[in-house]
Formats: sequence, structure tokens, C-alpha cells
Amino acid sequence: MKSHLKSFCAFTLLLLCSLFITPSVFAATKTFQGVGEYTMSDYETPAIAEQRAIAYAKERAAEQAGVYVESYTRMEKVTVTKDVVKTITIGAIQVTNQRTERKTLDSGDVRIVAYISAEVDDIKILQILRDNVKEQQNQTKQYKKIQESIQQEANETAELKRKIAELKSKQLPTKDLQIQAKTKEYEFLSNQKVEECIVLWQTEQYDKMLATAEEAVRLNPKNKNAYFQRGRAYYEQKNYINTIKDYNRVLVIDPQDESAFVNRGSAYINQKQYEKALSDCNQALLIDPQLAEAYANRGNVYYRMGQYDRAIAEYTQALAFNSQLAEAYANRCASYYNKQQYDKAMMDINQALAINSQFALAYNSRGDIYYDLKQYSKAISDFTKAIAINPRYAMAYYNRGTLYDDIKEPNKAVNDLTQAITLDPNYVSAYLNRGIVYKSMGLYDKAIADYNQALILNPNYASAYNNRGVVYLEKRQYTIAIADFRKALEINPNHTNAKKNLQRALNKQRGR
Repeated sequence: MKSHLKSFCAFTLLLLCSLFITPSVFAATKTFQGVGEYTMSDYETPAIAEQRAIAYAKERAAEQAGVYVESYTRMEKVTVTKDVVKTITIGAIQVTNQRTERKTLDSGDVRIVAYISAEVDDIKILQILRDNVKEQQNQTKQYKKIQESIQQEANETAELKRKIAELKSKQLPTKDLQIQAKTKEYEFLSNQKVEECIVLWQTEQYDKMLATAEEAVRLNPKNKNAYFQRGRAYYEQKNYINTIKDYNRVLVIDPQDESAFVNRGSAYINQKQYEKALSDCNQALLIDPQLAEAYANRGNVYYRMGQYDRAIAEYTQALAFNSQLAEAYANRCASYYNKQQYDKAMMDINQALAINSQFALAYNSRGDIYYDLKQYSKAISDFTKAIAINPRYAMAYYNRGTLYDDIKEPNKAVNDLTQAITLDPNYVSAYLNRGIVYKSMGLYDKAIADYNQALILNPNYASAYNNRGVVYLEKRQYTIAIADFRKALEINPNHTNAKKNLQRALNKQRGR
């Protein structure tokens, strides 16, 4: 019945949906103002020009909000860089009011001035901080690439406008340049959609993120960032085939995008295509030999393969290049845990929490260590902390429920395991363990129902057959019990309990 530490791959495997975060202090909301201007020429689309002005206004407000976010992260004892602060701010800021004004200039052009009010609240910041810091750094890389694209498009648009104005002053034709300017409008709109994807990703609205990324691709089929974000959305939906396809497209456009190799590698890991995953990690390291995420992902491959010493070496290398990778500490902890080196595992998970005090997975993992050490009160405390940070963390409910069963508190065990199943209806182990609890309470029919559901989800679950057989044995339905024990042994011939139980059932059937 023991729970296990879960391995998490680089890019987005850590995320567990949570829109309800309990802050450590009373929630506060701060409001910021921003003003942006854009001069529209007579050939430009007014609606898009207004969006440009609004985008500039939001940038000004975000600069102010970033100061508040930085101070908040220090208060919460989360170690982040200034670049990560910018990314957190983009996800946490919400425009509450906006308006625009138009002013006609002497040149005949129109200047649009946008005014916005935006809010940042502590709950939203905490929601984002709940994710490990490594993911924020990964996110920051993508945000910086998007900003580079936006700046490049803005510079090219400004140069086109200058050339058009020059031609107009000479009464020369400008049609071709105006067509190019129209293309730039689509590039701008596509990049705006990509920016929206960052916010949607951070707030875990993956369906909406996918739709927004598809719109970004439609507006500009050459926008590699649009494919990148769509790939992330597919990944969150566990659609790894389409994830890989989109990162293939990114790499066709930019064969030197190291993050695309890392993320495609994560998709390969989930498909158990470990050689391809290693190849992608290696390719990323050829581009950037100090890319910590690539070493961490290579560690994830070895972890999945059960090669814990090699995994530890890779996580250690990742941390040598970036000592703030909370996920690398957590995954190295998992490797030590599987080697039963609990002291080293504990040191790593504590370090992960020192980097990010809102790291739900780290509390869950530390609870698992305490569980193995039979320090049950500490384990329950950590599982409870993980749930407080992320109330939709199915594994933390599962682990706490399993522990409650071990310490003979069946009602609490049922409640937690039921919550795990509610959050994740495909949680096979939760059905198995709840069935065990029901059996201990003498609720045989409920136990059988849970084992049946476990077998629907995993028809080759030998322990579910064995446990169901035990219930039928208790109910003196020996023929059914014998069939279940034999099925368990068919799946796993080395299942010791099934062997013993089969012999018991045969003896009972013979009247011994």
C-alpha cells in the first residue's frame, strides 16, 4: 500500500491544476496605471493601432507591478531572478479598465493614447509561485523570445512607416510597402495571442490556451512561438503526438531552439521513447553546453529507466549550472529515495523548499520520506501542507489517505482516497487502496466495486485481482475467489500473496 515519489520531467510535467490557493497572509490587491501611445498612419487599421497602444500601456503598468511582485517573492522566501519576476508579473496582472483617445496630428496621422488600470493580487502570485522555480525560468526564456519577436516586429513596422512616409513625400507609389505593413499587423496580432498563451498557461486554462495558440498560428503560420505554445498546450492535455509535431515545426523554423529540443524530449519521455528523449537532450546541449534544463531532463530519462545513479549525476550537473532548480532537487531527492538513502533525499527536498516555500510537490515528497521513516505525524503535516497549497493535488490526498489507513483511521482514509478519485477519476491505485479500506471496515460490496473499477482502468492489475479474491474468500464464494487468484498469478507468476491465497481458497473449497 505504500505510496511512491513521483518523477517529473522538464517543461510542464509538474503542474497540477489549482485555482484555489490559500495565501499565508490576508490577500491584498494592488492597482497600477499605464499609459501607451501609438501614431497611426492613414493606411493602418484603427482597431489594431488601438491594440498596439493598449499593449504599450500594459507594459508600463507591468513595469510598476513587477516591483510589487519582487517584494512579494522576498516576503514568501522564494528565490527568483528579475527576469522570472517579469514572467510572474505577466501571469498575475489583470487589466480591469481601459480606454483610448484619438488625436489628429498636423501631419494628418492619428495618435492613439491608451490608459489602463491593472490589478495584481497575492492569490494569483501564490498560484504561480506554487509551480517550481525551474518552470518559471523555463517560462521566462519563452517570454523573452516572444518579447524579442515583438520588438523585431515593432522595429520593422516603424521602418516601413518611415519608408512609406518618405515615398509619400515624394509622391511615389507605396502599395507594396503597405502590403508589407499589413503583414506586420498579422505578425503583431499573432504575437499578442502568444503573449495571452503565457497567462493562460500560468493559470492552467489549457483548453483556452490551445484555442488561442491555434489562432496565433492562423494569423502567422511562420511564428515559431505560436507552435511552441500550442505544443505546450497539447502537452498539458497529454496529447504527446501533436506536441512532438509542433516542436518539429518549431525546429524547422529555428533548428537552434534548444528549448524545443528539451520540450520535445519531455514528450518522448512520456511515450517511453527514451532513446529519442536522450537524443533531444544531447542536441540541446550541443547548442548550449550549460543548459541546466537539458541535464535535468536527461536525469528524468535515467530516472524513468530505473538508473538512479546516472539520474543523480545528471541532476547534480544541472544544479551546478543553476543552483535554483527546485525541480532538480526534488527529482534528485526521488532518486535517493528509491535508493533508500533517506538522509540525502531529505537534504534535497529541504533545499527545494528553501528555494520555493510554495512547492506543493516538495511537501508531498517530504511527507513520503517521513512516511517511510514511520514519522507519521510529520508525514500527515506535510501532505496537509501540500493540499493547502494545491487543493487539487490528487496524489497528496492519496498519500495522506493511505497513511490514515495504516494508522487505523479508516473514515479519514476513505475521505482522502475519495477526494483523490474525485480529482482524478483514473487514479487506479486510489481505487485499490480504498477497496482495501472498505474491506477492513467489512464493507465487502463497496470493496469489490472499487476493485472492479481498478480492473476496468487496468485489466492487468494483479493486485486488484488478488485483493478482490480475498473479499470473495471472506464471502465464502470460493469459486470466484480461486478464479481471481489464478488470474493474478497469470499476470504475475511471482505474486506471493496470490499463491498463498489460492492455496487457502482451494483448501476452503475442499472443506479443509
